[in-house]
Amino acid sequence: MIRLVGQYHPELVQTTNMHLAQEMEAEHNWKGAEQHYLNAGDWKGAVNMYRASSMWEDAYRVSRHQDSLAILRQI
Repeated sequence: MIRLVGQYHPELVQTTNMHLAQEMEAEHNWKGAEQHYLNAGDWKGAVNMYRASSMWEDAYRVSRHQDSLAILRQI
């Protein structure tokens, strides 16, 4: 689906990723939702999803990884 949206409506890829992330979160598909949140550029959404579900290790993993990437971009 994302491939087709990217091919025919590239301006809607981020919005589509967010929509799919929210749907997967509602279905308790945490890993799939995380991937779509990250693809949409909303890593904080993934962290908040894990926090709301008391999945603290996963929230920490996502935030630590994104924090490391931000530090590398500054160098």
